[in-house]
Amino acid sequence: MKKNLNSSLLIASLVGCNSVFSAENPMMQKEKPNVLFLFVDDMTYNGLNILGNDEIISPNLDSLISRGVRFTNAYIMGGWNGAISIASRSQLITGSYLWNTHNAEKEHFERNYNNRSLWPQMMKDNGYKTFQTGKWHMNYIGAKDVFDEAVKVRGGCHIVLMLHIIGQ
Repeated sequence: MKKNLNSSLLIASLVGCNSVFSAENPMMQKEKPNVLFLFVDDMTYNGLNILGNDEIISPNLDSLISRGVRFTNAYIMGGWNGAISIASRSQLITGSYLWNTHNAEKEHFERNYNNRSLWPQMMKDNGYKTFQTGKWHMNYIGAKDVFDEAVKVRGGCHIVLMLHIIGQ
């Protein structure tokens, strides 16, 4: 009888612990961090006040940066044409190295898109709402196909557009 009572108390305790430590318990749910990723063209390493430029007054960006993470030692690997921003944005979205990204572009990013391995897709799959504005260089996939919301999206100077303008 005593053995059964101890077993029953142990089981009741474990069930109780399970409900205390379960994901349904609001005390155990971790809040996801907010992610705001700003990707800027042609900004120098000291392009804001917080980054060491006393001539630029940027209190709102300084405040955001002081409360977050900043990448101060990142480099662009280069590009496969003169528009480095095409390669750098594609690398960021796909998570691939330069030439792997170039190969993915040749395949219209189809494999990345279908595998849901694009950065915005992975963020969405993990419960984030995604938003994009500004330049978009992935011609074969629209920003609205990848992000929850895409506003004021514009392309860069694509080779297709350039050839059209010069009449080829």
